[in-house]
Amino acid sequence: MNINKKILITCALPYANGELHIGHILEHVQADICVRYHRMKGHDVYFISADDSHGTPVMYYYASKISSSVTDIDFNFTEFMNKINSNIINKIVNLASRSSSFINKYFNDYLSENIENSQLYSRFIDSEFVITNQYLNEKSPWNLVKNIKNNNLHLHEVSSMGINMFYIIMIYLKPILPNLANKSETFLNKNLHWENISKPLKLHRINKFEPLALRIDKKQIDLILKESNKIEI
Repeated sequence: MNINKKILITCALPYANGELHIGHILEHVQADICVRYHRMKGHDVYFISADDSHGTPVMYYYASKISSSVTDIDFNFTEFMNKINSNIINKIVNLASRSSSFINKYFNDYLSENIENSQLYSRFIDSEFVITNQYLNEKSPWNLVKNIKNNNLHLHEVSSMGINMFYIIMIYLKPILPNLANKSETFLNKNLHWENISKPLKLHRINKFEPLALRIDKKQIDLILKESNKIEI
């Protein structure tokens, strides 16, 4: 076995924002035993019991992005930071932020009556998330707003399509990112349920956009490492 193997061990992540209970004690004891065992083997072990600053389930998201198998993760904190910032903040949260800015400002918080591209909506349900940024870049709502008088309807439908894309993404990610999903439900003014995924939001009122997640910076990573190193064998 590789002596320099890096291992991430966590426990009770979904409950980090809730009240502590007896189940947490059992989880911490089991995790502590596991940590001590691997450190005795000479492995580099990162033990994170909880971190509420971003909602700990982001760890699950990171794990799902680097491996499809149930194996020990070769954890890299820099890669973790970059993936979360790139995938969650830049691609998902910004989709809601950019699209809602037009809905909130020009359309009294209401989505359009019609879907700009119903075929694209159906394709999107089949997990083609890669088309989100491509769609907005091609439609360029920030350019449409320059001539709002002539582009009013088109801008409304394009922005609403962006919100509906975000809606679909969050239905998929709700089991993995429950904290982000809860905030998204408040923003969307709509509960995220699988049975509704094929029903786009039309003439639906959303709430004013509030930051759904914050970027992870190196200072926060350093703090996590500092806290994990306090655990002694």
